[in-house]
Amino acid sequence: MLNDTISIDKVIGQFILPEPIKERPEGVLLAAEWPWEVHTRRAENIRLVYQSKSFEMAYTDLVPNTDSTTGPFRFTVSTDAWKVGYEASVEKEGLVYCAANPDEEVMVVMARSETTLSEWLNSSGLLLTLNDDRIIEGNLLYRPTWEKEPFDRSALRPLDWDGISLNVESQTEHRRQHSIQFKAISELKGDAVPWDIILDDDGSGEIADVVAMRIDDTGLAIRFVHCKYSHGEAPGARVADLYEVCGQAQKSVMWRRSDLTPFFSTLLDRANKKQKRTGVSPFEVGDVRKLYELRDRAALLRPQLDIVIVQPGLSASRATTQQLDLLASTREYLNTTIKAPLAVWCSS
Repeated sequence: MLNDTISIDKVIGQFILPEPIKERPEGVLLAAEWPWEVHTRRAENIRLVYQSKSFEMAYTDLVPNTDSTTGPFRFTVSTDAWKVGYEASVEKEGLVYCAANPDEEVMVVMARSETTLSEWLNSSGLLLTLNDDRIIEGNLLYRPTWEKEPFDRSALRPLDWDGISLNVESQTEHRRQHSIQFKAISELKGDAVPWDIILDDDGSGEIADVVAMRIDDTGLAIRFVHCKYSHGEAPGARVADLYEVCGQAQKSVMWRRSDLTPFFSTLLDRANKKQKRTGVSPFEVGDVRKLYELRDRAALLRPQLDIVIVQPGLSASRATTQQLDLLASTREYLNTTIKAPLAVWCSS
């Protein structure tokens, strides 16, 4: 208060002030998230059922429709067996959720109750992330006013994608060597400082496509790698290539909490279930015993999370202002909320 060089307007400008949502904010829906409580309770206690096929809610995906900037927010509830569309419209009472097709309604089944997903959403809501770092939680819009530095294209890291299909994202249990995920894992294995754990977490409800961890001089290093396939046959300047993967990167903040118990519990549970489902270990480096060891030591270590976006459809030399602005917003959001650095692996 006594330093005349510090602007009080700049300090206040760093606060995120909520405002009631009265109309649909214009912009792209980057991500939709289940309430955090879904991850802190036993996943088996709340399931989604459609056409007699049941999945744990925490392990289902909410895939945003990034094609529109006005009208209802549209997203798909996605599992390995079915995909059902939903919408969220801004009404007088706030956000109102409904199935895109009233005849295609997912049921929410708990120990002592059963209801439609529309009813459940209207009661519990979702966390919606829009471009420009805006968030809708409940019926409140959080619109940050911080200044963000431009994303320097020299910070983009082009990789050699020779032999990789830019349209093939997942390596699957077959370890497809022409996939983007396989390439990302290969890059991690080649790091100068080895990782104690490299885990293929790809699948519905994933924490990230790849999760890497190691103990080093600074504490517990955790890296989330989010991969996305290219919408074109060659690298280009398509902003659509970045919308969903930037949303996935921003969703990572929920796992960086002082208590890492939900993170480790979820990761262990997903690893065990994936191995049972596919018959193949999801561990690329390390094993479940090493993961338990890191979990047990984590409470005494300082965790540091960093995020990597992998999108070969992005060209470092041809990246547009719109693409760089989106990356700048994502970087600023991660830095401001959890002090997590962002790296971008792309094409030349």
